Amino acid sequence: MKVLLLTGLGALFFAYYWDDNFDPASLQGARVLLTGANAGVGEELAYHYARLGSHLVLTAHTEALLQKVVGNCRKLGAPKVFYIAADMASPEAPESVVQFALDKLGGLDYLVLNHIGGAPAGTRARSPQATRWLMQVNFLSYV
Repeated sequence: MKVLLLTGLGALFFAYYWDDNFDPASLQGARVLLTGANAGVGEELAYHYARLGSHLVLTAHTEALLQKVVGNCRKLGAPKVFYIAADMASPEAPESVVQFALDKLGGLDYLVLNHIGGAPAGTRARSPQATRWLMQVNFLSYV
């Protein structure tokens, strides 16, 4: 009970003294690489950065969905939007995606890693191949 009370008081103290000095204008012209941008949180992040005027490189494994997101980002005001379809389960993909972004944008200010691979169900989930795949997508592609 004491731990819960202390945690709550700490959270209230932190919330009261939090100084949010984020300036949305700081993202105007920022060069952003965003993975997992074809749906869900990644898609919404792409639209958010586009509204703020960031230059974008978007990646996901589904090219058709990426093209839709790219079109919407352009409509929302992103000055430059590029995409590259890539599967982060491939060991070569992370490096080629970053190189593509560097070539297209001339550098990177923000790297938003939003891709994740879900664990398969059943007996396949216990196989060495499934474990390697999960490690590649959810760990090695990030480092």
